[in-house]
Amino acid sequence: MTFFDWFRFEPNTLQKSLLDLLHGCAVPGRAGLLVLMWPTGSGKTEGGLWAARWLGGPRMGVHLALPSVATTDSAFRRVWRWARRALAASSPVTLAHSRAGRGPQGALLSHDDGDGLVLAPAPEFLQGRGRPALAGVTVSTIDQVLLAVLRVRHNVLRMGGLTRKVLVVDECHAYYPYMQSLLRTVLAWWGALGVPVVLMSATLPRSLARSLAAAYLSGSAPGLRLPEFLPAYPGWFHVDGLTGHPTVEAVATGRKRLLAVRLVGLPGSPRATRRDAVPACDRARARVVSQLFERGRQRLFVLTVCNTVASAQNTVLALKAFLPRD
Repeated sequence: MTFFDWFRFEPNTLQKSLLDLLHGCAVPGRAGLLVLMWPTGSGKTEGGLWAARWLGGPRMGVHLALPSVATTDSAFRRVWRWARRALAASSPVTLAHSRAGRGPQGALLSHDDGDGLVLAPAPEFLQGRGRPALAGVTVSTIDQVLLAVLRVRHNVLRMGGLTRKVLVVDECHAYYPYMQSLLRTVLAWWGALGVPVVLMSATLPRSLARSLAAAYLSGSAPGLRLPEFLPAYPGWFHVDGLTGHPTVEAVATGRKRLLAVRLVGLPGSPRATRRDAVPACDRARARVVSQLFERGRQRLFVLTVCNTVASAQNTVLALKAFLPRD
């Protein structure tokens, strides 16, 4: 099957680069780390899914981990559509996070009733701690993966299910230092077990990218040092899990964006007074927004970002006074 058969659109420059060049530096079923670094909304998920399926070969599934419940729910439908076309019809696709299915460790199973995607509680076999990871394809929050390297109950079951699939971690930069340390432990274990891993990010610092690659190599090839190389952004790089050889590919996005920026000062104090519950600074911000609406009328959408919750609430109160009810 072609890339178009899987995703119903032609590959962009990043995806085409993976299709053309990944087979020259990686071997299906062998340990290796692939890191995709491209702007947001540019198709990293589809590129990562294709790469994971190719790196794992016919015997391994795919586990996609994301940072939050909202992103996990959104990605689940995309992964289900991909799995329906790329994998066998009987391959289960589960959704696993704290709010999925029944109870804190539940899971949702997708199926097609002829009219589209239907979500239902997974069978009892896939319910419970760590069991959703036993499905052929799983989409979960990152904590479901990190628990595999903690001293908790059923972590061996969780790791047994996870290491039968290629691990794909999206937004791998968006974790606190403690979670990053756990992620490096996960990478070391996955490297030791010879399981390929795909990391994706739009804003991954090069130093962090190298540290994650070094963690994986510490498990796949203990004692072998990661060679010096400079990750390319935008682009991708692959580190062979046995030799440590890095392959770096810079890929131009081909998308030019121009953004006009105008700085407007907000006079006044950010603190409220006894006479006025809304600080002068927040009132000035609301006045600027209302002036934008007067110019753009019905054709304008405005996003206002404030530093604090109180400032956001005060801005809303001021906007209600400045703007018409509709």
